[in-house]
Amino acid sequence: MVKFVGMAGSLRPNSYSQLALGLAGDRLRALGAEVGTGLLRGDTLKPSHAEDFLSR
Repeated sequence: MVKFVGMAGSLRPNSYSQLALGLAGDRLRALGAEVGTGLLRGDTLKPSHAEDFLSR
């Protein structure tokens, strides 16, 4: 059996990346794959902004 792991990193609920990850997982499961997914949220991922990196 093929196994896939997907991670979505958006801090916004119902972001497009989370929705796309869910759709991809559904399709892979339908094809017989085992799928694990995870969400990187504020408790596991510190928010950062491009300006923080550009000012260094």
